[in-house]
Amino acid sequence: AKTKDMLLQDAEVQPGGQTALHLAARAGDAALADLLLGRGADPAVLDWDGVNPAVAAALQGRGGLAERLAAAAAARGGAVQEAGLLPTAQAQEVLAEAARTRAAERFGVPDNIRHSFVIPSLWSAQECSQILAAAQAVVASRAQASCSDSGVASLNKNSNNNSNNNHNHNSNNSNNNSNNSNSSNNSSNNNDGGWTTARHRAYATTDLPCDFVPAVDAWVRSSLESRLFPEMSRWYDSGNVNNDNSNNNNSSNDNNDNENDHKTDQVCPSRLAFRDLFFVRYSAAPGAQRQLEIHQDGSVMSFNILLNSCEDFEGGGTFIEADNHTYGIGQGDCFVHASKLRHGGTAITHGERYLLVGFVDVLDEGDFTSVQDGNEARA
Repeated sequence: AKTKDMLLQDAEVQPGGQTALHLAARAGDAALADLLLGRGADPAVLDWDGVNPAVAAALQGRGGLAERLAAAAAARGGAVQEAGLLPTAQAQEVLAEAARTRAAERFGVPDNIRHSFVIPSLWSAQECSQILAAAQAVVASRAQASCSDSGVASLNKNSNNNSNNNHNHNSNNSNNNSNNSNSSNNSSNNNDGGWTTARHRAYATTDLPCDFVPAVDAWVRSSLESRLFPEMSRWYDSGNVNNDNSNNNNSSNDNNDNENDHKTDQVCPSRLAFRDLFFVRYSAAPGAQRQLEIHQDGSVMSFNILLNSCEDFEGGGTFIEADNHTYGIGQGDCFVHASKLRHGGTAITHGERYLLVGFVDVLDEGDFTSVQDGNEARA
């Protein structure tokens, strides 16, 4: 198994293609490295920057471990790498530039998924209402539990303060600090009336993960796999639709046949997988979230399904910057677009708007298995 590029805010913080031995080398964990080598780990394998575990260790200042890994790689016929011949600072800059290039490529949009589309009536109005009711029931339960926890915390604080009157000043300060810590822990849950508000740090939504709603979670996923995924496949059925756009150091070579070239010529429904699936609330109430700023998401495709009636709100919709257009949908309709197209949620001006939002990836060859009769199943 190998890692993928780890990106934060459009910048790579750890290159993809790394094995467990790379990670042990970077961390300087000699015992783990020895264990992995003893189990047959390849010390000559390269990550997407063309770095083997020995160079990974050297770049982190793990000189002794780097020498041992280099010897192990040489024993297997591994070549001396260019990065390993450069001074550490220069090698790091070379690799950083390669990482920046890959990060920029990853946020490009393949031509065959640049167009967005609407699937009318993916779900019926009745299905939408039942799903939304289940989600709102969980939100109400979470809100009640949050209020109960706050009430207990308040009672405990008052009890502690009364008790502290019988102790010295230092003890009183200690107890107050403890209470402040407890209060901070309670608020860190970022629970807005039962909704979560900090799962997506850069562009947070007022949302609730679908798996928080077990009454409908399995049905929702099964329904989307049987109804939505085939439509995505039909619309986006050719071209480069991969998760990382990572072709090692040869991304400009159209004829490259490198093992890290993860292009796929067909988006089979069985190769689609949810990265995230969650309910979102937009509200025109004071202090509530009305809109979402223009941004890009890290998945390949995104979709949203309107769960409540259009009569319940005014405004809203998904703005696609490249089209300079806001796409509105009716209850049960599904809007699909490339995640890396810059997009945002247009503000609502009245009422509340509820959506199911999903991020979808296309699985790489190593992430799914072939089964009999040519069918493919997710691993």
